[in-house]
Amino acid sequence: MGVPQAVNELGAYMWELEKNRYQDDKVHMITSVKATLNFTKNIFLVGQAGLDYDNTTYKNEKSVDRVLPTIAGGSFSVAKENATVQTYQALLNYDKGFLGDNLHLFAFAGGIYRLRTSEYLGSTTVGGLTYPDWYSFANEVGPPSADNLYLLRNYNRGSDVLYSAVASATISWKNELYLDLQARKDWNSTLPPENNTYFYPGTSITWNYTERFHIPKMNRGQLRLAWADVGNGTTRYFANNLYTFTRLPGTDAVSVQPPANILPGSLKPERKREFEVGINNSFFRNNRVVLDVSFYRNNIYNQIMNLAISPSSSSNALKINAGNVRNWGVELAITGTPILTKNLRLDITVNGARQGSKVVKLYPGITQNFLYNLINGSAAAVRADQGRPYGEIVMTDYQRDDAGNRLVNENGLYGLNSQRYIEVANIMPKLYGGILSDLHYKSFDLRIGLDYKSGGTVFSYTNNRMFGLGQLESTLKYRDEEHGGLAYYIDANNKKVAWQHNQAAPAGAVGGKVYHDGVVLDGVKMDDTGKYVKNDIIASASDYYLSYVNDLASSFPPDGLFKNNYVKVREIALAYTLPQSVAQRLRLQKLTVNLAGRNLFYIYKSIPNIDVESTLGADVYVENTVYPGQRTYSLGLTVAF
Repeated sequence: MGVPQAVNELGAYMWELEKNRYQDDKVHMITSVKATLNFTKNIFLVGQAGLDYDNTTYKNEKSVDRVLPTIAGGSFSVAKENATVQTYQALLNYDKGFLGDNLHLFAFAGGIYRLRTSEYLGSTTVGGLTYPDWYSFANEVGPPSADNLYLLRNYNRGSDVLYSAVASATISWKNELYLDLQARKDWNSTLPPENNTYFYPGTSITWNYTERFHIPKMNRGQLRLAWADVGNGTTRYFANNLYTFTRLPGTDAVSVQPPANILPGSLKPERKREFEVGINNSFFRNNRVVLDVSFYRNNIYNQIMNLAISPSSSSNALKINAGNVRNWGVELAITGTPILTKNLRLDITVNGARQGSKVVKLYPGITQNFLYNLINGSAAAVRADQGRPYGEIVMTDYQRDDAGNRLVNENGLYGLNSQRYIEVANIMPKLYGGILSDLHYKSFDLRIGLDYKSGGTVFSYTNNRMFGLGQLESTLKYRDEEHGGLAYYIDANNKKVAWQHNQAAPAGAVGGKVYHDGVVLDGVKMDDTGKYVKNDIIASASDYYLSYVNDLASSFPPDGLFKNNYVKVREIALAYTLPQSVAQRLRLQKLTVNLAGRNLFYIYKSIPNIDVESTLGADVYVENTVYPGQRTYSLGLTVAF
């Protein structure tokens, strides 16, 4: 007998933890400087410069995995990555009141410059290590050659720049009416020169109507309207046709490969146009209740995307502007103070958002757009089809008859129809938000935060595979008589024949044995005349469950989809602030001790056996490798001098 697969996997996991090291050392620094120059009482210039600097060193040490009869395996690699963001801006401001300060104007105009750069340099040993536990490039086995230059020197760099001219004005009348006007023009290096500039305006109006009307118990009533049209570039070098230069292994010849994605014409800026209306009201003494509600609707158009084309063209896709996706939603936040005394205050905030979407238009002649495969292979995918909600999941359906009944094969098991896709779910959540409770008692502060989400579908590879391998409690069904299994024996033609649990096997039974793990699946079968009749074929429980196991991801059933609903305790934090007299004796203004825990536990979740937030998969809508959920505990001091 061989070593069980589970033992092999556990051994590999323990070896990885004990012998291999993956280290990231990061230095992250954010600095800024600001200066103000006053020309007159109402006119002043504000200049600001900032630098966001990030330097990371990656070091990987993989141990040799064999020492006899010869040393084999192991590797050592080092890489350094630098990323910087430089930002400079100068804004000329004007601030003045008129008509006894009832009318007020604040305006500014100026320019912004942003430069982003990145650089990566790395190297890896070739052919393993000569000696164990010595991690050095001098310890590599293989000789450097033209065939492994990509390991010896891996270098890339890039930069992009954005110039902006901005202007804004805020006009207010007393404390009742506010009008905001904004305008911005960008020049973006990620777009081709003929289309690298775009202008986007915006405006909003806010009316504090309780300044004009008295509403009982209402302290403040506010209505706001906003509209904006913004632009955006794309990722660095996406708007270029990039060719790949490589050296053919074992020769002095070089190869120049065409771009994987072709740019047929100049890309335009991506645009987003949005409208929002909302209210904010507070009620009762000390604003015991605060209500904020808003509705928004936006259209994202001229989206920059890859449109798949035939591989016979030597490329995979066209880089184009296409698509018009409409999004809308409602956001609600309510804050209440049910308890308020001299020493005790309890604030509770509940917020939530509900959203919807529709793909209004794709590209001339195109009505279906596969965004990506949900899992490896083509059995499931996420699509954005014209006239449909964004993010629909389509999967291959079960084989069915004309009436929609599932069809079993000659073994009594369901099969999938690889020629028919059905819409089964959507990746986007329907409702999400949080509940926050803040309790203040004298010098103590207690915060409890909950998150919740409803809707949004996830494919759980773990649950699908565990179901197929019989590792879930639900797979006890049909395994024996106690759990609903049917009795059968196997005849000389290897056919399962129905029998009784309390009867001995007949003379013709293979092995003289009666089995008790039979199941007749709901559905129909095709008889000898080609007609669909009620299924009566017995399958074993193990064959039924194993039909869900598919390592190649070519035929996953819709049963593996789960709604990702949950209520989670996101944070519990307790803080104690020392009395002012004690802090002053310590020559401090304030001293607070903080104790907190995050990602603590689920109150409810709809996906069993996993923590969706700790999954690692092909994308955020697929779970196929689960690490243990991470809880974070912290103890800190907050000191003010």
